[in-house]
Amino acid sequence: GINTAIIPYAQGIGFAVPVNMAKQIMDDLVKYGKVNRGWLGIYLQPLSREFASAYGIDTDFGAVVSDVVKGSPAEKAGISRGDVIIEMNGKKIVDHRDVVVGVRQQLAGQKVEIKILRRGVEKKINVTLGNVPSVSAAGVSPAQPAPRVAARLGITVSPVTEETMDEFGFSSDHGVVVTEVQPGSVGNRLRLNRGDVILEINGQKISDTAKWEEILSKAPKNVVFLVLREDRTFFVSANL
Repeated sequence: GINTAIIPYAQGIGFAVPVNMAKQIMDDLVKYGKVNRGWLGIYLQPLSREFASAYGIDTDFGAVVSDVVKGSPAEKAGISRGDVIIEMNGKKIVDHRDVVVGVRQQLAGQKVEIKILRRGVEKKINVTLGNVPSVSAAGVSPAQPAPRVAARLGITVSPVTEETMDEFGFSSDHGVVVTEVQPGSVGNRLRLNRGDVILEINGQKISDTAKWEEILSKAPKNVVFLVLREDRTFFVSANL
């Protein structure tokens, strides 16, 4: 490898860039005037106990895929929202930061092998990293139906309609819209906001308010909500 940094007080310990990566860096600089770092196209969050319990994950390490960018290398390779990344190129992924570091060490066009847990089942996925997109590519009327109050959460929800989509500035064909969050409630502690769209509970799709009430009434103590906010999805874990 080619030394890129040396710690003078650490008995010659240093950091090196592999020769093949150094060559690609030089080629990129000559051809494009910049280095084409690898891009996976996913959003990540830490693995919580509640998520692990709800999704049948028997591990305390890994990174949860909370969203996948449309048309990204991750989507093309088959990585899905809710997958838990536990290994990359044979290296254990302790948390989401390990994935970030691992991808940053790769260049566009390089292949990485990612091991995931999907509903408790291990699966290996090979991904060819792409180029980091531009910021633009990367990655709130008429009378509405009566809202429903979720007493267990301290929130009020309404159906997804053309009116609620116009009012809160989102697009979805399913879910329920949070229209009120009571101060000091479970929903407030979970940092749910007015205008958030709850799409799933423990992996079960919410088609309308009736389905929301049905799923919530039968939900176990540990629940995981899939939430849409400003065109991004993320998971919220709760202990009811």
